[in-house]
Amino acid sequence: MMGADRFDADWLRRRALIAAAFLAFAGYVAVATFATLIIPAAFAVFLLPFALIGFVFAPQGKAAPKAIIAPLIIAAAALMPLWPLYIHLKFGPAPILTPPRLILYVITAFWIYDMAASPLRRGQFLVALKRSRWLSGLVFGFFALNAVSVPIAEGSLSSAQEFFRQVVIWLLPFCAFVTYVRKFSEFKRLLVVTTLSAGIAGLIAIIELGTGTLLAMKLSPLISDDAAWLRIAQELKSRDGVFRAQATHTHPLSLGEYLGFCAPLAFAFMGAARSKRRILWGLVLVTILAGVSATGARGALLGMAAGLGVTGGLAVFRLLRNDRFFRFRPLIGLATISLFLVSRWWSTAPIR
Repeated sequence: MMGADRFDADWLRRRALIAAAFLAFAGYVAVATFATLIIPAAFAVFLLPFALIGFVFAPQGKAAPKAIIAPLIIAAAALMPLWPLYIHLKFGPAPILTPPRLILYVITAFWIYDMAASPLRRGQFLVALKRSRWLSGLVFGFFALNAVSVPIAEGSLSSAQEFFRQVVIWLLPFCAFVTYVRKFSEFKRLLVVTTLSAGIAGLIAIIELGTGTLLAMKLSPLISDDAAWLRIAQELKSRDGVFRAQATHTHPLSLGEYLGFCAPLAFAFMGAARSKRRILWGLVLVTILAGVSATGARGALLGMAAGLGVTGGLAVFRLLRNDRFFRFRPLIGLATISLFLVSRWWSTAPIR
């Protein structure tokens, strides 16, 4: 009888634990559902414990093949500046969906799998963070500050949704980038693709300026989201009656900043190239310069001039370190001092 009583007590204890676990899980789901109805971004917070359990108990396996991921990264870098952002799909509070972003989501999915299943990739990710501790610290610190500011924001709901979108769009791809792009040759390949895409965007801006018609006006039948995107994209942007191109971007300032960033890169690639490739990079640089001018973005013009000046200065410094140009160093120094004195005299000379 004592054995039967012990069996009954153990059976009741197990059933009570199962019932308590079921009720706790049901309550957790109910709270998560109620919170998600109020703040949709809270769904990710309630999903986090299950994701951590999956990371802890996930079976260890092979890493995702770089032969698949590397072409996806190149394709995303090439398409991101060229795909018209105003042509997209949107589902609720989720970020907009475009082909380059879809590629980034696939890369992010590979990265999440690798973090869960591959000790090799986890080690590479941690090593990459240590090597770029300043950049990584700034990125993660920025998102940590954003997360802290969400509860105290005036519009907490919209702030939470925007924070969730920024994590998906920027933070997770950054983590995947530092994990998979480990060699300088791979990083240089991304810069080459990005700069060539800038040349294409600059060519589109030149065509817009020549025809006086925005690309968005031609693609307006494909803009099927809401009237705001259509109005913003199609709005003719001008300054003092001067047409301003925007190509695949939604504003000339965005296009100008992108082209201004890529102009020093094109100049550097042109200086390092040989024979026919130097001609190609020269054409890309001219197209980018003309594209920035077509946007009428004065900030981009100033930033581009500063970037080109720094890049040119570094190129001259590197050239002067060559022994073949040793005899020209005094001459260049004398010319620099003369230019400084002439500019100083000119700035202080009385106006007649």
